[in-house]
Amino acid sequence: MHFHGFVDEHTKHTLLARSWVLLMPSHKEGWGLTIVEAGLHATPAVAFAYAGGPTESIVHGRTGLLSRDADDMREQVARLLTDHELRRALGERARTHARSFDWTTAGEKLIHTLRSVLGQVARAPQPTVRLASLTPVEELEVPAHEDGTSDGDAQERSA
Repeated sequence: MHFHGFVDEHTKHTLLARSWVLLMPSHKEGWGLTIVEAGLHATPAVAFAYAGGPTESIVHGRTGLLSRDADDMREQVARLLTDHELRRALGERARTHARSFDWTTAGEKLIHTLRSVLGQVARAPQPTVRLASLTPVEELEVPAHEDGTSDGDAQERSA
């Protein structure tokens, strides 16, 4: 683990691309731009489910992991550091998920939020994550590819 402090944009993206996992241990976090930036480099993230914003940028068990508490976070990070296939699969999906975000849509959502505060439109549905519904790290399996196959299926076919 290395703490780099402030880095320029190029260095940031180089570090994110080399990272195995992005750890976001904040107890309260905004939307999660750092998580999406890591996802663009196929680097999965681990964050607290109760932190707020990360629930919009991480799909638990598909693009990264949401933790119930510090012990859960430690277990999840340990699993990602030792389970190459899970880390790779989450990273691939994090990249696909990250590419679904864009500034135009973000601006439109901000305008909608401001209009809802003014009472001009209804509030948009908010993401909710129930801690009890999070799959424990020891029960996570490598997610299937979009076509329904898993890496195990590919290995069996190539054997």
